[in-house]
Amino acid sequence: MTTHTPPARTESTTRIEAFSDGIFAVAITLLAIDLKAPVFHPVHDPNLLRAVLERWPEYLAVLNSFASVLLIWMTHHEVFKKVGRVDVPLMLANGLLLLLVVCIPYPTSTLARYLLTDAGHYAAAFAAGYSALVNVVFRLLWAVVCRGRLKPDVSAQTVRTYNRAMLAGIPTYCAIGLVAFVSPIGCMLLCNATWIYWSFASSKMHLED
Repeated sequence: MTTHTPPARTESTTRIEAFSDGIFAVAITLLAIDLKAPVFHPVHDPNLLRAVLERWPEYLAVLNSFASVLLIWMTHHEVFKKVGRVDVPLMLANGLLLLLVVCIPYPTSTLARYLLTDAGHYAAAFAAGYSALVNVVFRLLWAVVCRGRLKPDVSAQTVRTYNRAMLAGIPTYCAIGLVAFVSPIGCMLLCNATWIYWSFASSKMHLED
């Protein structure tokens, strides 16, 4: 029994991929906007060094978000290599994912600004929850692709591999979000550690081609 219905026709995904790549580029650009040099008077070398080092949560948050956007882009690329038919439902599902991608700088800046404050628990939980939401919408996009929009040569094994990879991220980020109420910094570090999983998952998706 097959897990998908071959599309009736094959259409180029060039335009939707080009548009998506533009959105990913905007998201990555926006991540660095809040990274500005500290302003204080008078200025001395030790003060500047201390001020720069004290902003380590900002650097770590931006690094985490950059890696997240990069890995989302890599997986998005792999998904669209499997698409054989583009229609309105697919464009809408893709647009919803892109909306979340372009808004990633918001939870990033919230986490960077409040991680070391009394609101750090909620800032970290918000960031982890946002990542879980991105995974939910990515899973939705893949479900739309699987409903009659896959290329005929995509195997059932490939579909199962993608399903497992995408479903795993949702409970993972939900669990990490709960860690935020114990240790905001631990939550942030666990979010960073998920790069390892997603790098492995993206590589496995590529090998399934």
